[in-house]
Amino acid sequence: MLKLNQIEGFQNPYRELATADLVGDQERDPYPVGVFHALSALSGKPAGYGFYCAKCHFLIRCGLENTDVLKHCGKIETVESYLRAGISLEVHRVGTFKR
Repeated sequence: MLKLNQIEGFQNPYRELATADLVGDQERDPYPVGVFHALSALSGKPAGYGFYCAKCHFLIRCGLENTDVLKHCGKIETVESYLRAGISLEVHRVGTFKR
């Protein structure tokens, strides 16, 4: 059976569109990368900390505490290590996406 990509001169018009969409999705993450302050989308009240890893897409939307341990990408991290680093954490409303 002959496949379309084997025909000389055939160019898939959808290939460029799919590549552009993939690159666009990789540039913007739906959540702040690392530990972030979580807020309830409805009430705006604090909901603890959240965590997102852009590499393995490990996600905890809310409810983390200082003593919690995160195991992802073959690493073990703690929320407290992010807090001790002195990095200002982003605020994210749970149930919304950052664009």
